[in-house]
Amino acid sequence: MTEVEDRLTPKDGLNSYNVVLARMDLQTRGSVNFTFAVTSALLPVAELHVEVPATGQSLDRMTVEEYDALIDIFRQLMFRAEGSRRHHDRHAHPPAPIDASVSPDVEGETLRLDAGFGQGLRINVVITGVEPPEGQD
Repeated sequence: MTEVEDRLTPKDGLNSYNVVLARMDLQTRGSVNFTFAVTSALLPVAELHVEVPATGQSLDRMTVEEYDALIDIFRQLMFRAEGSRRHHDRHAHPPAPIDASVSPDVEGETLRLDAGFGQGLRINVVITGVEPPEGQD
């Protein structure tokens, strides 16, 4: 199995960002809007708002649900960031061009390139020991 680098292992000291619960607002439609502040060196960078219905549960239970929702938001952001990273990594390391002068290492088969291959027309694979249909060679 291929070894995959785990870049998501948390470490202290990577940056000064922090997420704190900034405020809680009761909404008129019976829900609670939690605002989380993303800070850097205690200066605000961004706010994230998460809303949950107030269903008679305790404030601690609602706060736990809000943090769960916040963690899901961060997971989604990491998923999207990883997808963008993979996209750019593919373009940063394009596959090596195929060397047509090297024959394939498959016993019993030879590869013959059509004259139009350079224009992307076709590749003919000839399996040795099988006669081509009449009129073709």
